[in-house]
Amino acid sequence: VKLNPLLKACVFLILAVTIISLPRKPIDVAIPNITVELPPWINGNTAIHVSLLSQEKAYFTQYGGAAAKAIYGDHGLLVVKTSAPLRHLHSPEECLRGLGFNVQYKGVSHATLPTAIYKATAPDGATYRVAVSFVSSKGHTTSNVSEAVWNWMQQGGIWCALQRISPWNLENTENNNWDKAIMAAMDISSSSPFIQSVKF
Repeated sequence: VKLNPLLKACVFLILAVTIISLPRKPIDVAIPNITVELPPWINGNTAIHVSLLSQEKAYFTQYGGAAAKAIYGDHGLLVVKTSAPLRHLHSPEECLRGLGFNVQYKGVSHATLPTAIYKATAPDGATYRVAVSFVSSKGHTTSNVSEAVWNWMQQGGIWCALQRISPWNLENTENNNWDKAIMAAMDISSSSPFIQSVKF
């Protein structure tokens, strides 16, 4: 049966109007009442809380989840907490590039937590070590967003991104001590359970 081209066009027009008229409520919105409380001090340094940018506040208001930032001496800490990791968890490249940084992925370290390491160069030329780990309320830790999402799809729970920022030229021992101090202050264990097998 061959349909009239005008009839096809009308059907597609009605379909397009219907699609764009559907309610715009994303399905991957996190629990709205999640909060992040950063430690008041880490490794002898008192927290200097940093306000979220207006875009960040608007984002978390619309899509749930929460974030907090603070400076502890020469180090910075950003924690993002969510029940919807598909929406909120990502590598630091995305946000830092949007702020004008040049970002290079440098690899993974397992010295403390599984951690992805990035070198971020600010527009003024300052260089930073950005280390990110993902930690779940179920005890999983990973350096990889895909693994975090995989675990979340199997077991749910709340996930946190721990982004640690330090001057690029610090020694590894100092960076490891900073990570250990964060783990102690936030009661995070370096051991994580193995990924459970999926039964089909």
